[in-house]
Amino acid sequence: MCVSRQHFHPCLEPRCSKRCASPPSSPSFELKDAQVVALWKGPESPSPPPPAANPLNPQGLKPCCACPETKAARDECFLNSGSSEGVDADEKCKSMVQAHIACMRSYGFNI
Repeated sequence: MCVSRQHFHPCLEPRCSKRCASPPSSPSFELKDAQVVALWKGPESPSPPPPAANPLNPQGLKPCCACPETKAARDECFLNSGSSEGVDADEKCKSMVQAHIACMRSYGFNI
């Protein structure tokens, strides 16, 4: 390395008396995309195991999509029941709600 006249790079000065046998090597700051992503994410944690298939729900239905018949009947009951008849909608539709809860539990949902 040449240190004359305040330059500290390997033999790039034309007047340098010491010549390097090989061309100077510059530090490599080139990172590949995968390295950048790895640095950004930090240490890799193990991924959780896939959820076990529910034997009661082999199709993997979500709660919003399970039991469409009882859900529609329950919703229709609440929409069409008014308090004008003197009977509260909660009491009138109780059997529909219970039927929907039973259907949801048959698929393994805990409601």
